[in-house]
Amino acid sequence: MFRYLFAYKNVRHCAVRGMNMAVDLYKDDFSRLTDVEVFQGIEAFTRITEPIALRPREGFVLDFKGEWGDRALHTVAGFAHTFGGLLIVGVSEKDAQPDELIGVESAGELKTSIASSIATNISPTPSFEIAECQHPGHPGRKLAVVRVRQGHQLYYCTKKGERPIYVRNEDESVPADAAQLRSLIERKTSKSHAQDAAVHRISVLRPSVQLKHNDHLPPSQTPTNMQIILSPFDHPGLILDSNVEQQFRKLVSQNFSFRYRNTEFEKEEDRSLDYYEWRWFRATDKRESVWRITSSGDVVYSRQMLTRVADRESPAWSLGDIIAELLLLLGVARSVWKSSGFYGEAQLMVSLLVYDLPLQADLATEIWTAPTPDVVWAMQDFNSALRDSIASGDLHSSGAASATGIFNSSLPYDACADMVANLMNQLLRGLTFAVDIKSLRRAVESFFQASR
Repeated sequence: MFRYLFAYKNVRHCAVRGMNMAVDLYKDDFSRLTDVEVFQGIEAFTRITEPIALRPREGFVLDFKGEWGDRALHTVAGFAHTFGGLLIVGVSEKDAQPDELIGVESAGELKTSIASSIATNISPTPSFEIAECQHPGHPGRKLAVVRVRQGHQLYYCTKKGERPIYVRNEDESVPADAAQLRSLIERKTSKSHAQDAAVHRISVLRPSVQLKHNDHLPPSQTPTNMQIILSPFDHPGLILDSNVEQQFRKLVSQNFSFRYRNTEFEKEEDRSLDYYEWRWFRATDKRESVWRITSSGDVVYSRQMLTRVADRESPAWSLGDIIAELLLLLGVARSVWKSSGFYGEAQLMVSLLVYDLPLQADLATEIWTAPTPDVVWAMQDFNSALRDSIASGDLHSSGAASATGIFNSSLPYDACADMVANLMNQLLRGLTFAVDIKSLRRAVESFFQASR
């Protein structure tokens, strides 16, 4: 079931799956943690079985709350305005240190209740993730970890009677004073400059990451060309060296090597002061792919291919392949940035060049040889939604199209579906297809559901 296509989802963080490694509540993917792992992670993080002097202390990026309430909302807003942080709910505290794992009485999902409270009472909604677990010693009581990312907006507490803006001051969330408000407003302005800088880097990268083997193609075989560029707003602190290059090659191999399995292909490396590039070329079908990482944290993927999809003799370009490769590259970029502790936003651009080829929803046959029932169901749903989505009956396309969006690397995997659907809508409209966005979203979601 998408065993190769979504390989990056199966590469678990060593902090979770390693034999002697603990869950990392600051970094691990909450959607991949079991109920038991979440509780064990909280227990290990709070060191609740150890003497009080050895337990962690609340500070700028950590808070404990015995229950969910207004003060917890203040903490979420304060984290978003400051450095981000962890709020662990269901843990009583004494002198700013965890005292007892007491849990919160909750008949339904505690994380749903918390998420609803944040969305209802903080505007705009900050970026956050929630993991919950049952308290093994107290049936009916649950604990939750709320991980909040630093944002670049002003996050207003909209609840009546509350002060609107909160910031973190060591172990407290307090109303912002005039100087702090001015700083937050300036930071919001600086985000606009950072986004402009990312857009500029994309404009430089687009022509600089070149495919070198176009001249190997016969005149009658013009390929589909695709390029994906991710440029972070803030510098992730990436220093290019042999270790970063090795990690980058490993991530690319884990996610993209299925396209070349059981065949010979050429590999080339290129490096400069501010970038590292890895190129693959297969002479048998003139397929070429190139990946680049820069010292600014930019990640670029360009490729050319003559795709043959299932049950077709003539070349075609595959909408499914574009979605799949976009998801794979997002996984590579997220992993690279995580190693530098970066969980911010990035400008994303996808560009496509198509020459008189039919549009297909299918994926190229080499992605799998024996689709599982889940994959068959997903592709049937995808094809059905695509037929419902595209108003034009002429599915031959020729031309260029591009799409842009903002990728938040701190969001969980499932949150990418809506962004990917919006990008595909832009691409299809650029190729003159009219698309029903709801049907397209349903189609993209089928990929995510089948990849679980």
